[in-house]
Formats: sequence, structure tokens, C-alpha cells
Amino acid sequence: MAASDDSRPSVAQAYPCPDCGSVYTVHQPGCEFDGTDRSSIERAYIDIIAPLSVTTITKQSLQAKEVPEWTDLHERVFAYLTGTQQVIVEADGTVRLATEDESVAPDEEPLITIYRQGTYPGCHDNGIFALVAYFSNMGLSWQETKSQMLDWFNRTGTWDRGGFEEDSPEEVIEQKRHVWAEGYGWQRMGNQAKSEIKRRS
Repeated sequence: MAASDDSRPSVAQAYPCPDCGSVYTVHQPGCEFDGTDRSSIERAYIDIIAPLSVTTITKQSLQAKEVPEWTDLHERVFAYLTGTQQVIVEADGTVRLATEDESVAPDEEPLITIYRQGTYPGCHDNGIFALVAYFSNMGLSWQETKSQMLDWFNRTGTWDRGGFEEDSPEEVIEQKRHVWAEGYGWQRMGNQAKSEIKRRS
């Protein structure tokens, strides 16, 4: 992979396939939407996101009034957007776009603990690995991931706890660029980090 920050599409440049997650023309083996062109996938996202950018509406009204030709692809995109908290379904059934904080904050353990409390010496590496992998899987660009990680360092006080060989949070984050690029899973590393956080907090 090239060293440029533009080596992979960002959220704004390409929407992931709601089944296999690919942001490219080629889908993963066994993908439900293998053979579906990029323009159709992007159009399904835009059909949903565009009206929500100007109003709140129920899913039923979204289907009936805004996207009358609602397809299985639209349904899967809608499920992906709500599942990743990019679209929020309120208790009264109305649907809206998530705020920036809502759309990136993890909603399952062990990521919730790591995201909210930060890490301690002894689990920094695992926790940072897990968060970078999570942001990658959420579709954030490398620049967006770095921004989120820097905010996390400052918000949680992780850097102030010490235990780093690097000279700055930026240097720590750069050491995990390969995790973002490869899109690793986060569960095992995250669970190990959470155990240490709970022991220390």
C-alpha cells in the first residue's frame, strides 16, 4: 500500500458494500451484492442520507415519499447505517443522521470501556490496536482515524499515564497505521486491554 494518506477511500469518497464492506468495484467472495456496480451502492446510500440531511422522518415515510423504489440493497444499506450508528432511530420511530460523536462512538464491549476510560501502562498497545482497527472497520480515513485517536488521548488522559516509548501521541498513532491499512479485527486485543483497564481503574 502506498504511503499517501489518500491510499484508501475515505467515508466521503466511497460507501462500503453493506454486506462485505468493500469500497471498491470488486466484492469479497460470497458477497450478496457481488456484481452490483459501485454507482448502485452509492445511490442507495445517497437516497437515504440526502433526505435525512434536511429533515427527520420515519422509515416508513422515507420509503414511501423519498425512496418509492426501495430495494433489498436500500434495506441492507439502512441496516448498515443504523448498525454503525451513522443513522439514529429514535424511540418515536423518527430517523435522523447521527452527530459526529454518535456516529463513531462504539456501542459494544470491550470497545466502550477502552473508548471511554482510555488505557493504562501494560495495555496501551492492545487498546490502541483495538481502537484503530475499530475506526478502520467503521470506514474512517487515516486522517479521520488520527483525529479521533488524538482526541481520545486528550479526553481520557491516556498519554498522561505514561508508559510510552514514543515522544508524542502522534508518534504512537503512526506506529499503528498498518492496523488501519489492513483492517484487522479488534475483539481479542480489546478484551485483553479491557481486563487490564478494569484492574487498574
